[in-house]
Amino acid sequence: MRTLVYNIYALHGYLHPRGQQRPRPAGQNPTEWAKLIADIITLCEVNNEPSAQSIADQIDLTCIYYAGHLDVAGALLTSFPIIEQANLPEVSVPEGTFVAHWGRSLLETPYGSLVVLNLHPAARSGPEVIHQEVSLVAKMAADDLASGHSVIVQGDFNHVPHAPHAQTWKKAGLTDCFQKTGGIKDNGKTLVRPEPVARLNYILAAGTILNRLNHFEIPSNLELRPDPKNPARIVLSNHLPILADFSD
Repeated sequence: MRTLVYNIYALHGYLHPRGQQRPRPAGQNPTEWAKLIADIITLCEVNNEPSAQSIADQIDLTCIYYAGHLDVAGALLTSFPIIEQANLPEVSVPEGTFVAHWGRSLLETPYGSLVVLNLHPAARSGPEVIHQEVSLVAKMAADDLASGHSVIVQGDFNHVPHAPHAQTWKKAGLTDCFQKTGGIKDNGKTLVRPEPVARLNYILAAGTILNRLNHFEIPSNLELRPDPKNPARIVLSNHLPILADFSD
């Protein structure tokens, strides 16, 4: 079972230097999307539901769209049967939180039931609001874990690994898959300027699924990374995707 996280930058396209944006057709290049080989894909900064559905159609996955309160949203694409799904699954959240997106899905996998919490705290919200969001999602993850589900929490968390929020995840029983597998090139950094400068994207896991974790990577088979020697090159996003493999 493979799960992948990708902030797709609203499909604007990212051009270095100065981070100019260039309009791009929804779905970008179908041959590139086809290289995203995973059973679960969560997307951040989706520009609209048709774009999310178009990407899902190109790689033959079911799409769940998580609307937010900004001009971007989230989505979960999966090959697994969906038992439950909810956008903003907590009935009551503090005003001003989760303006980007937070979604919960319960999936039936070959390894049993799996809760996937997909979120993207908005950077503009500031650290206090991000901490509120992390705390609510971490509590839900702990509750799902206590109910006997395996849990994966993934997305663009907009915090670095040494931020206080990281301890909140750990206290909820969640393990950082990057750290669990010993780290990789670029220290897992996924925000590019044009070289990777910060690790903001995460896949966290808990429950029996964690015992199957055997690999973590930044996929290298896509035309993703800006090239400082080629300033005219436009890539899909100012983030790189990350992938974790849970197999026998």
